Amino acid sequence: MPKTGLLCHPKMKEIAMNNINTQAVHPATRNPIAKPVLAIAAVMLLTALTPNQAFAKNCRKVYLQVTNATGGPIKIKDLDYYDTESEKWRSIRVKNEVIGSNAVWQETRTLAHVNNQNVKLKIKYSTKGKHFWKAHKPYVSGSQMCSKRAAYRVTIN
Repeated sequence: MPKTGLLCHPKMKEIAMNNINTQAVHPATRNPIAKPVLAIAAVMLLTALTPNQAFAKNCRKVYLQVTNATGGPIKIKDLDYYDTESEKWRSIRVKNEVIGSNAVWQETRTLAHVNNQNVKLKIKYSTKGKHFWKAHKPYVSGSQMCSKRAAYRVTIN
């Protein structure tokens, strides 16, 4: 019965053995000092490429306050802030919060990627109809510099 498989042929065995015995070894890895130096260089390169300032770009502990002055209840559907550096709106997760007439909604949040930038808020809300909530209405605030413990106070009329 004939043998099956690639290494059954004598020429294939010879080729396989030559490949095993002649694997390429980088000259730097032969030197015992080169391995730690290469490892340190790799770590330094990776840390240089990592955004070390990522936390510094966040605007921390920002106080957000929305006052309802519409004369009826409103429901906040969405809250966004504008990142001027990236030129895009970023979303802040909020529950569908109902704010009564002349009532205040407030939270403290971290706004990512906008530290020391002029930031404006966009609030999408619905007003209460006779039986249902009406369509979303947007309200965009003026812009102000975002920094740690900044306060954004918005009144919706």
